Amino acid sequence: MKAKSNGGVMVPEPVRSRAFLPLRNLRREIDSLFGDYFTFDDDLTTPAWTPRADLSESEKEYKIQIDLPGVKKEDITVKVEDNRLVIKGERKEEKKEEGEDYIRTERSYGSFFRTMVLPLMAEPDKIDATFIDGELVVKIPKVETVKPTTVSIK
Repeated sequence: MKAKSNGGVMVPEPVRSRAFLPLRNLRREIDSLFGDYFTFDDDLTTPAWTPRADLSESEKEYKIQIDLPGVKKEDITVKVEDNRLVIKGERKEEKKEEGEDYIRTERSYGSFFRTMVLPLMAEPDKIDATFIDGELVVKIPKVETVKPTTVSIK
């Protein structure tokens, strides 16, 4: 591993591909332990930007909320492939006005995607997605479970 001197102290150069390998392996192990719940399956080569998601669960459904400011509804797709929920889209760059010189740009543009393995209790055929005021809400109903009943012995 290469190192650079920083005021007499040798500091190793970060090596992205190896530096995060233990964390990726840990994440895979944790995901395998909790197979009944959502696991994020995003490609390790991150796109231009990755919107953050909130996941919640109630007795009847799972809910995913993703903030997508500046994204149009027609630029988002939600589909189920191979027991995975796939959310793709694009935030298009605004046209810069002539004569404006940007000092700093912090907003990200480009395509994004999120993929999540569906829990065993999910009903993929009944998934509902809404997009209002820059927020995508995906509701995934749970399979209705048969409640246990007591059988009387005669």
